[in-house]
Amino acid sequence: MKFVYTLVSSMGAVLKRGRLKRLLLFLFLVVTHSSTKAQEDFWEQTNGPFGGSVLSLAVHADGAIFAGTFNGGVFRSTNHGDSWAEVNSGLSSNFGRLSGSALAINSAGHIFAGVPGGGVFRSTNNGDSWTEVNTGLTDTDILSFAVHANGVILAGTNGSGVFRSIRTTINQPPVRSFVLDQNFPNPFNPTTTIRFGLPSESHVTLKVYNLLGEEVSTLVQGELKFAGYHLVAWDGTDNSGRQVASGVYLYRLRAEGLTITKKMAFLK
Repeated sequence: MKFVYTLVSSMGAVLKRGRLKRLLLFLFLVVTHSSTKAQEDFWEQTNGPFGGSVLSLAVHADGAIFAGTFNGGVFRSTNHGDSWAEVNSGLSSNFGRLSGSALAINSAGHIFAGVPGGGVFRSTNNGDSWTEVNTGLTDTDILSFAVHANGVILAGTNGSGVFRSIRTTINQPPVRSFVLDQNFPNPFNPTTTIRFGLPSESHVTLKVYNLLGEEVSTLVQGELKFAGYHLVAWDGTDNSGRQVASGVYLYRLRAEGLTITKKMAFLK
């Protein structure tokens, strides 16, 4: 009887351990399946665009998706990626291939495409056609874009650093008189932006002075600027590239015989 009791007890322990193992295995499979299912559900492949590596993406406010591809140019989808159409009318490149390495959209819905060897192109009709905007751009090998909230666009190049548009890309009402805005931010460290407006094409000089009236930095020197608003940045350095001391400075705009002066504060 003792032997039978011992055997039955041993079998019961084995069965209990077996049930425990099966329970642990079941729980492991459930957890693994749930985790895998969650990962699988996070992504799904769209229906293209195929035939080239996708280098950049941008989404318009109306829901249109733009994809810049290597050797295929720019594609547009108006149905969440279910189908794509090539939209390269007006795009060109000196490299013998058409690639959309960079895409950006400003708050007005204008689309910018960076094409290596072609520079920067702009579309105001949702990609149906493109217009080159390369004036002042000395390196057309564009790799990246960023658009500031004020409409200024930045273009990253392959070897020449970053270029910045000298005016906003957002349409604004015409300037009816000479305007010099308060710099922003103010006080500032390390950089501030100064905006001025011209009612007509004008030669402009913009300089920074200390409170003694001594010239500190020349930001614009006699340049011919078109009518409209312009943005100029100052990094708190003087004409020799040295950092200025903390304090209040004057910035003065001269254009067509008119002079406007305002104050700003630099803090270290």
